[in-house]
Amino acid sequence: MARGKTVPSEVLRMALAEQGEVEALRRLGRLILPGNATEDILEILFKWITAIPVSISSIQMNKFVSSSGVGARPSVALCAFWKPLHPADHSEMKLEMKLLLIQHLMESGDAVLGWTRVCLQSGPPTVAEDMLNTGPFLPRAKSYLSPGHSLSCLVRLDKDYTAVVLSSRTFINLCLELRLAEDYCNQTGKLVFRMLDCKAVFGCPTPEMVDKILSNDQSREMLLAHFKNKQQRARFAAALTDRAVRGWHHTKIPMLAWHHSLQLNVSITAHLSNTDPLFRQQFARASHTTQLCARFHEFVTGLPQTDEAKFLLSKAVSGLSTLMQLARR
Repeated sequence: MARGKTVPSEVLRMALAEQGEVEALRRLGRLILPGNATEDILEILFKWITAIPVSISSIQMNKFVSSSGVGARPSVALCAFWKPLHPADHSEMKLEMKLLLIQHLMESGDAVLGWTRVCLQSGPPTVAEDMLNTGPFLPRAKSYLSPGHSLSCLVRLDKDYTAVVLSSRTFINLCLELRLAEDYCNQTGKLVFRMLDCKAVFGCPTPEMVDKILSNDQSREMLLAHFKNKQQRARFAAALTDRAVRGWHHTKIPMLAWHHSLQLNVSITAHLSNTDPLFRQQFARASHTTQLCARFHEFVTGLPQTDEAKFLLSKAVSGLSTLMQLARR
C-alpha cells in the first residue's frame, strides 16, 4: 500500500483549533493512512478523544452525550483514530509512530474503548465510512463487525498494552456487547446474533477476543463476575450454540474461517465449563457439546481433497478430543 500524501497543514490547524472544527476532523479521517500518520495527527486525535470523560455506566447518559452534540468531536476523532490500525494496513505504520500510539493509549486510559461503546449504544459511527465491512450484512451488523476487527487489531498491537487491555472492565464489557448484540429474529421469532457471520479469512473477530479474555486468569474472573444470574449465562451460551447450529453452509464463510470459528467455540466452551459449574449446566441443558460435535462432523465430511483440507482435518481432531472430554463429565 502506498504511504499516501502528507495531510495538509491547514487541515491539521483547523482540527487542532480550540473548538476543533468537526468537518476538518472528518477530512482528516479521510486523509489518514498508516503510512502518513504523524505525531501531530496523533496529538489531535487524542486531544478530542480524551477531551470529555465518558461514563459507561448508563446507556441513557451515553445517549445524552451523543444526541446533545457533546460527543461529536470525540466520535469523529475516534473514526479517524482507527485508520492507522486498519487490520489490512497497520503493518505500514512506522515503528516510531506505533510506539507513540501505544504511549498515547497507555496515557489515555479507557478513553478509546469508552467512546467506542458510547457510539455503539447511541448511534454515531465508530469507524470511518471507508472502513465499514462491505459484506452482505444488515447495516447494524456492519457497524459492529468493523469496530470488532479494529479492536482485535488493537489487542495485538503490543504485548504490554494487551496486558493493560485485558485488565480493563471497559474492554470486557465492550467485548460482551459485541458478542451478545442481536440484530433481528428469524421466522420462528428466535434471535439471530449479529456478530457471528463474517467472510474475512479468519471469520468474526469477537470470539477470538473473548477466548483471549478467558485465557487470562484476571480477565476471566472479571468476565465471570459479569454473569450475575442464570439468564445472563443462558444468553451467552445461546450465542455460542447459535453459531454452531447455523453452521458452515448457512453462512458460506471461508473454510479456514469456519474451522477457526469451531475451534474458538470449543476453546470458549472448555474455559467456561472448567471454571464455572453453572455454565457447564447451561451447556448441558442446551445440548451445546452435541451440537458442536455435529458441526465438526459436518465440517470434516464436507472438506475437499486438498492439502489445506488435510491440514485442517488434523487440527479438527484436537477439537473433537476436547469435546469428548467435556462430554464425559
